[in-house]
Formats: sequence, C-alpha cells, structure tokens
Amino acid sequence: MREMAFGLSRGNRAGVSIRASLCALALAALLALWAPTVASAAPGDLDPTFSADGLASAGFEDEGGASAVAVLPSGRIVVAGGREDFDLAVFDADGTPDTEFSGDGKLTTDFGYEEEGANAVVVQPNGKIVAAGEAGPFFALARYNADGTPDSSFGGGDGKVLTDFPETDFDAANALVVQPNGKLVAAGMAWPDIDSPRRFALARYESDGSLDEGFGEDEDGLVVTSFPASEDDVANAILLRPNNKLVAVGTVHDPPNGIGKGEVGLVQYDTDGTLDEGFGGGDGMASARSVTQATSAALAPNGQIVVAGGFQNFLTGRFESDGSLDSGYDGEGALFPGWHGEGRLAYAVAVQKDGHVIAAGTIGDEISGEVDYAVARYDTEGANDTSFGEEGMVTTDFEGSNRGARAIALQPDGKIVVAGGAEGGFGVVRYEGDPPPFEPPAKGLAPPPSAGTSGDAGQPAKHPPRKKGSHRRCGKHKGKKAKRKCGRKHHRSSNR
Repeated sequence: MREMAFGLSRGNRAGVSIRASLCALALAALLALWAPTVASAAPGDLDPTFSADGLASAGFEDEGGASAVAVLPSGRIVVAGGREDFDLAVFDADGTPDTEFSGDGKLTTDFGYEEEGANAVVVQPNGKIVAAGEAGPFFALARYNADGTPDSSFGGGDGKVLTDFPETDFDAANALVVQPNGKLVAAGMAWPDIDSPRRFALARYESDGSLDEGFGEDEDGLVVTSFPASEDDVANAILLRPNNKLVAVGTVHDPPNGIGKGEVGLVQYDTDGTLDEGFGGGDGMASARSVTQATSAALAPNGQIVVAGGFQNFLTGRFESDGSLDSGYDGEGALFPGWHGEGRLAYAVAVQKDGHVIAAGTIGDEISGEVDYAVARYDTEGANDTSFGEEGMVTTDFEGSNRGARAIALQPDGKIVVAGGAEGGFGVVRYEGDPPPFEPPAKGLAPPPSAGTSGDAGQPAKHPPRKKGSHRRCGKHKGKKAKRKCGRKHHRSSNR
C-alpha cells in the first residue's frame, strides 16, 4: 500500500532509477567536455570565437599594416592604416570580413600623394567612420558612410579634407577624437622645416569638415604648442575629458626641467583651444621622466592620465588629473622573459573600468629576428597583473608580421582587440578579458537603453525583464569568483 500511495510499483521505480542513472552519466559526460573549455577561457587567452583561432587578417596592396582600431556597439571592428594610401578594413564580431562594407570588408582611399596613411580612426554615433593621418605634407581626414562609400557631406563632396598649418613643410595627424557635438579634433605634429623643432599641433573641424573658426587663439581652427627650450615635440594622443577639455600627450625632447630626452609631455586645452592655466605648471603644460618615447595615452575612470611607450621595455606611467606625476604607480614590470634585445615598445594603451591598464605593442628578438605581438596588463599600482596571461604578459606570433601590435580597443564585454601587422597587410587579434561586473539597475529605475547603431536608428533593444531578486541570490555565494559567475549568468539571460 505504501508503494501504491506513491504511485509507483517496484518495477516502475527500477525503471526510473535506471533512466535517472543514464541521465546522470550523460550529464557528467557533457560537463567533462564543457569544463576544460571554460577553464581555458582565462584573461589573455586567444578568443576562439573570433575567426576560429583568435586571429584575423586583411590584405592590402601596400602591405602597410594597421595603426588604429575601433569597436562598435554592435561588435563590428574597424581597422585603419596603410603607408601609401588610407587603408580600412571592417570585421564582423566573429572576425569574418564585413561584406556590407565596400563589398568585401576592405577599402583604399588615395589622396594623390606618394606617402599616405591613416594613424587614427573613430566611429561617430551615427555610424559614420572617420580616419585621420597624413597625406603628403598635410593633416588628412576621410569620412565614410557605414557601407564604406565616401561621405559627400564632408570636405569638398568627396569625403576628404587636407589641412596645411601655416609656415610648415610637413604636418601629420596621429590621433583623433569626436566630441559630443559632432566636432572632430585631430592631434599630431607641425614641422616648419628640417632645421626647426617639431611642435604639438591640433585642428578642430566642424561636422562638415571645415575648420572650426572658434578654436584656437587666432580663431582659425588650428593650435600649435611648443614646450619651452624643447628641441622636438610630437603629440601622439588626444583625450577628451567629460568637461570637454582636451589633453594632448606625446614625446618631448629636452624638456624644460632638464631630465633627459624623450620624456612625456602633456598639454591641456580649454574648450576654445587656449591653454588651460590650471593644468601643469600654470601654463597648461606638464612634462615628467616617466615613459621614454610616449606613444599613446588613455583616460582612467577617475580622471588620471595613463601613458604608454618605452624603448628597451614596455613602459606605462600615470599622471594625476592636474598633470602631476603619480609617483605611486610603477609600470615597468613587463619584462617578457626569454626575449633578447631592445625591440620592446608599447604602442597603445587602454584602461579598464576597474583601473587596470592594458598595453599592446611589439616585441623583437635581436638574436632570432622574431617580431611578435605583445600585450601586458598592470594592476592599479602598476605591478604585473598575474591573473592575465603568464605573469601579466602575453605574446602572439602572427605569421608574416614584422610590426607587432599598434592599436588596442576594449569591447563592452571586456574582450581585448589588438591590431597591427600581418603578412600582406592588417592583423587583428582578440583576447579573452574580464567580463564587466554585473550592475543591476537602481531600485525604481528602468535599465538604461542599449546604444543605438546606424542600423537601428538609436532605438533601444527590447529585453525581457530580469528575474526579480536574481542579484540578491548571487550575494549569497561564497567567494568573489562564484559571485561573478552568478552575476554574469543573470546578466546574459537578461540581455538575450
């Protein structure tokens, strides 16, 4: 009677038991297959969901390599470079060529000069792509529609703009930023002649590509800045602060405080392009012995300025928001054991939301002649982040590359995209990163809308509501790893 009360005979219970055992065995087998895959997805590993092995490439006739990269909210990756023309390539989120861009995902733009190349690229909120660099002796900009066609509303109707700084023989744009109002600011160097020092140079453009006549002391859209007693200044980065002030960062040779050649120089400008007297030594300028050959810079979430470069080794340095050196940061730890010689240089830097710094560049071995991509991650004090790669460092052998990595971008999901050279042209590598922490919306507030792209006209995607109390359950787990895993699970399920 007791068995009948449960609705099962002894025979039926045996059948259920066998089926349960088979299900358990099948589940165990699936977990055994799944567990190594999850365990291998550590920060710094190649991302196998990107072009099957984490590496993608695009060939160009001039084989100039990539110098800049940008990631769209949709996951598309835009890469720019070249040495005889402006070369652009666009990849889908999985690393395949985006055939909606110029038919095959690649595009070449000729300004009509023997030596040309794009050094920077940005994607505007409306999906238009802007590349900046040099063409002959000029600052050069080109803007494209999302499909790769020239933007006829930019420049002279062909999507191209050339800028000549007064009384110079050669000018080049090395960095580019787009302001919230749609204006573009390019930064680089202006060189009067071979017997004169180079100088920091900025140009601000209206949304149609014309120079902004409200920018600079002469109100001509152009700004040139020289460090006192310096022999040579080159701006390699331009940063936009939340208050719309601009910070140009680059290399200063023989700076005024006499601390040696090839140090970091920083200049902060007010919104109208005049020097900000509240920055640096009261003249808007600051320099420090921090990073030899400062190639790139990025803003940290707290407003600090992180600079990367080096010569004999990867170097990163950090400055306070007023331009003073942060002496508590020591970013000299990426020694890349096993490599010989001086071919170590960080060309690009990014800062995660947690303040950790990621630098990417090239590493060469003078004994073997090998040149690889190199990526290093530092914690908030500048020490090697041992949770990344091997003791905070990763090297990647990209066949045919003699340039290594030149640019870096962080995806919203925490993955790391690095671009540089490869056999025949561009190389792109995507590494695993740290997923962003789960941040439930504040009580009583709706989740923020997702960023719009050129294809959705800015309309927020519709997501099912997150299960009530899911983030509270995550708080009951012991250990940070378990909590993060739980949070990611609920975050993914709420955004499908």
